[in-house]
Amino acid sequence: MDIKALSRENVILKEVLNHLDAAVHIIDRKGITRYYNTAAAEMDNIRPEEVLGRHILEVYPSLNPATSSLLKVMEKNQPVVNKQQTVINQWGRATTVLYSTYPLLYRGQIVGACDISRDITKVKELSEKLVDLQAELLERRTPPAEVSISALGKTGASYTLNDIIGQDAKMVQLKVLAQRVSQSSSPILVYGETGTGKELLVQAIHNAGVHQKGPFVAQNCAALPAKRAVCQGR
Repeated sequence: MDIKALSRENVILKEVLNHLDAAVHIIDRKGITRYYNTAAAEMDNIRPEEVLGRHILEVYPSLNPATSSLLKVMEKNQPVVNKQQTVINQWGRATTVLYSTYPLLYRGQIVGACDISRDITKVKELSEKLVDLQAELLERRTPPAEVSISALGKTGASYTLNDIIGQDAKMVQLKVLAQRVSQSSSPILVYGETGTGKELLVQAIHNAGVHQKGPFVAQNCAALPAKRAVCQGR
């Protein structure tokens, strides 16, 4: 096949991929984005030229070599199918996707990886709201003495990472860090001046984390008696 024919086929293939309603993201062996279709750009709310030619970890700072499906698939040469993940791009937008990632081989050698995904952020949010409504209905129908924490489900946390609006570098860094720590079961300390949005942040961490289906209970530490706090410190 001559160069002209190959070039024509590549143009046709890109045109077909751009008409898919699924996001397609392809990186090369070095992790640099080589293809990023229209659906992917719409899903992330960014322009393709802001992604093409850049390393995937630069575009998605909430990821690392251990959590990026594209990088892991290249390393292990094993596809990952129908998995869910929440990522935050460099502009601070959090997106929950259902994805499948495949290694790309040429003459037996891995030359890159391809990710095919769909945005399920709204579906996830609606699902969580449905759980909240079901818990509220259950609470109304069940006598107070019989209501358990497990029956109430996830209540009290209404904010998500996308409710924290801002593209300042420090704000994006905060959201990236919040997304990472949300996957841990370890205690998290959030501190700041009154009115800076500490509870909004911890609610977002709760809803992004492994305990999102459990209850969220806010405790105002300023209301604790000083003597009691000192005793607890000892």
